[in-house]
Amino acid sequence: MNKSHLKIFTLTLFIISCDLLYSRAGGGGHSGGGGGGGGFHSTSSHNGSSSNLGDFGPLLIIVIVALLGYGLVLSFLLFIKPKRSSKVIELASQTDDLWNLEQINKHTFDVFCKMQKAWETRNLGPVKSIITKELYDELDKKITEMRSENRKNILEEINVNKITLISSVDYKDNAKDAYTAQIDGQMIDYIIDDRSKIIIENTQKSLGGFTDCYEFVRVNNKWILNKINNDSGIIHLMDAKNYYEK
Repeated sequence: MNKSHLKIFTLTLFIISCDLLYSRAGGGGHSGGGGGGGGFHSTSSHNGSSSNLGDFGPLLIIVIVALLGYGLVLSFLLFIKPKRSSKVIELASQTDDLWNLEQINKHTFDVFCKMQKAWETRNLGPVKSIITKELYDELDKKITEMRSENRKNILEEINVNKITLISSVDYKDNAKDAYTAQIDGQMIDYIIDDRSKIIIENTQKSLGGFTDCYEFVRVNNKWILNKINNDSGIIHLMDAKNYYEK
């Protein structure tokens, strides 16, 4: 295996194991459709040597198998986790009104929208009562850093396509109850310098897809946002727990 083949293999494994980061509420990196240029470029040698396709064949097979395996596992998790979550909610809702699927989906959507506005305006005041202190402190620190760097995240044309519950845990002790919703959609997500108003990230204002996971915990019989995961992927799905305590 020559160096160019090794680079391709390493890059592929990196893509498989990592997820895109986002700049919206939660403070990740860049949106899926964001600008920034770059990409993968291959270069050819013209010194008389040629690539050995025989060496490349086995590597290509490994890459294809890895990609197919990743896709199959991801598809399975996206099927089984929501199904198990729905079963927990079905059982829990028989004796507990807070486990109402329609209301949970609406609450998740409302909180998501409020968090985007709070993140863009860099003002957590309006959402302080609907998030935990731990999350408030985490986001406040990130917002403070952005202010000091004169960076402001602008979020436009936000469209939520689907909300899927991937984790639901219901205990006899209500204080242990929690659920996690995966939120899929698109938005235009870019960064400006708040002094000059010049766009410094995603300069083309490209529309990008996102997948966020919002984890809610039960506090005083209300669902309070506890964590935001902007890089939701296969590892997060594997860790999603569904449990109903009889």
